[in-house]
Amino acid sequence: MRAAKIIVFSIVFVLIYTVLIQNQDVFMHKFSLSLNLQISQLGPRETWNFVMLGAAFLIGVIFAVVSGAMKTGTLKRDLKNSKKRVRELESQQISTAAPETARQPSPFTPTPAPSPFGSPTSETDDEK
Repeated sequence: MRAAKIIVFSIVFVLIYTVLIQNQDVFMHKFSLSLNLQISQLGPRETWNFVMLGAAFLIGVIFAVVSGAMKTGTLKRDLKNSKKRVRELESQQISTAAPETARQPSPFTPTPAPSPFGSPTSETDDEK
């Protein structure tokens, strides 16, 4: 399984590298980037296409990590509340149970059947 993972990652890496080499002009293309707010204006600045793609990827990673952290926090809080509720219900169940019923054996408790070979503690003829 480990070897298969390495082979798959290697193939994916080679394919991505091939796409990058063959389409190098697309990624190395420079374009002007500017932002015009009514109050102020930023730019124009020249940048490469791969810088913009990398920035978009990093912004996506940041949003994914933040949303995952928020979801994890929510799940932890829900789990904590659920465990607290279970403990409360268990303590209620223990306090409401009658102590006499807890000591009585269940009517469904099986009794051991006698062994056809005798009991394991019985003496044999050799030991007498």
